[in-house]
Amino acid sequence: MLFPMEYDDVLTRLKQLSTERGLSQSDLAQSLGVTRAAVGNWWQGARRMRWESMAAWADLLGYELLLSRTEVGTVASSEDEALLARIRAALPLMSSPMRQGIATFADMTLAESQDTQVG
Repeated sequence: MLFPMEYDDVLTRLKQLSTERGLSQSDLAQSLGVTRAAVGNWWQGARRMRWESMAAWADLLGYELLLSRTEVGTVASSEDEALLARIRAALPLMSSPMRQGIATFADMTLAESQDTQVG
């Protein structure tokens, strides 16, 4: 039986393994194809990494994440989950321009996040 792991537990373990192996944040950034700032933000807890980044970091260290994408749902806070549920419920009631505005905001946020992560 697999047990979901909390984001903070996985992050702590990845940081521990990285330190034990003598990998600097710059080494990790280069190996993962992200900026040093992105790794620093993850390391300090200023930003949460995506599932793909978490899995790549674990793979780099030979640490097997026995998690499915749904189990990594614990990465999102309960406030995030509540907000997503409210947005999903409201979508059918929204006008087309309102939906487009939300889509544009989401695209801009994702693009900004990718710019932060990729050198």
